[in-house]
Amino acid sequence: MTPKIFSEQISDRGVWAFPLLFVILAFVKAPTLFIDPRFWAEEGSRFFQPFWTKHFIECILTIYIGSYQFLTNLSVFLATLLPLKYAPAVTTYLALALHSLVAFQIGLFAKEHGIRLGVGFLLIIAWAFLPATYEVWLTSTNLQWLTGVSMLLVLCMPSSALDRGRPTYLIWTALCAVSGVPATILAPLFVGRSLVEKNKTLLWIGLLLTAGALLQLTIITHSTITGRSFDFDVVGLSMSIALQTILVSFLGISATDSLANNIKSALPDIAVVTYPIFLAAILIGATAFYLAWRSPHRSIAAYIAAAAIVVSVVQVFGALGNSWIMVSGMGGARYFLLGQIALSLLLALGTTSPNLHLKRLATILLVAMCLVHVTERIAKSKSFRSALTGPSWQQQIDHCPSDHACRIDIWPRGWHIDIMT
Repeated sequence: MTPKIFSEQISDRGVWAFPLLFVILAFVKAPTLFIDPRFWAEEGSRFFQPFWTKHFIECILTIYIGSYQFLTNLSVFLATLLPLKYAPAVTTYLALALHSLVAFQIGLFAKEHGIRLGVGFLLIIAWAFLPATYEVWLTSTNLQWLTGVSMLLVLCMPSSALDRGRPTYLIWTALCAVSGVPATILAPLFVGRSLVEKNKTLLWIGLLLTAGALLQLTIITHSTITGRSFDFDVVGLSMSIALQTILVSFLGISATDSLANNIKSALPDIAVVTYPIFLAAILIGATAFYLAWRSPHRSIAAYIAAAAIVVSVVQVFGALGNSWIMVSGMGGARYFLLGQIALSLLLALGTTSPNLHLKRLATILLVAMCLVHVTERIAKSKSFRSALTGPSWQQQIDHCPSDHACRIDIWPRGWHIDIMT
């Protein structure tokens, strides 16, 4: 017998339950960040520390590692307006707001495509607990990765819904386009869909993202960038995507790390190890796509799959560090956030298939995905411990002498800020 929640449709008011559920899960996932907010890595040392003594225009126009990130710059600048003790609360809660906005978009996605309430809630569980979410969790530095997911969800909306909210979608697109590279990678898909459907809203969104892409490309070409791989190693690139987009979603971080270690230990003769793993990933990904393709929303399924492939390849190609660093369960997980979410969206669409067996299979796979990652969080896997625990910002500020330079440790271990209190 199917639980009632898996048969209920989502109402207009019901969409608001999605961000509410997400906030509850976010607190369960990392209560410390709500009680004692923190800065994360570059957010504190590369942004907040210099912003503390800069003017608004200098902060807003800051370029970091060949990338312009408007929302990050604005968020950190706003943090400088509060007393030092409460500064991280600004970036933490603004990031929570953007996470919650994506949760609201997931609700809209589910409602517009006839996905039942229970399945929609499974998507929120995935959004809260998938492995890639830990690296971008409640930090302004990584808002660009959230904007990429947000624009993927815009791409998934029916054109009629986009037309109804055209001003809102265009303003939001413009903000995402100047807030990092991830969202702009989707520009060709919006333009292509606009030509297929002859829709002006989709075209304008695509053009705004294209303008953002040109801006980011201009900045990259005129910046001295160090550490980016631009890696042409096909094996490393394909294996990192297979592991961190598909396999980790169902095996969890620990099991995926074991596979990654087996691959690396087999170097340079890795064909025997990589082929079965790669084929398994292709089989799972193809199954998810087939389930969505057999739903009434096959065109949207095609765009989701295309976005997952294009964005993952481009981001791994231009990642910081070579692709073999990301042949793991969680290394550089931010580059695979959109791919992991895309996989869950395909399965959710699969639950709308008219074929009862396919519908059940899609539901089972989505439930399995959620169970794996909720279980890993309950087990407190050491893989993401650094993203959830660290030194107290407020306690350190309380112990800093007034009107003196003070070194404050931030998350993760090894990062710090030197600032005048």
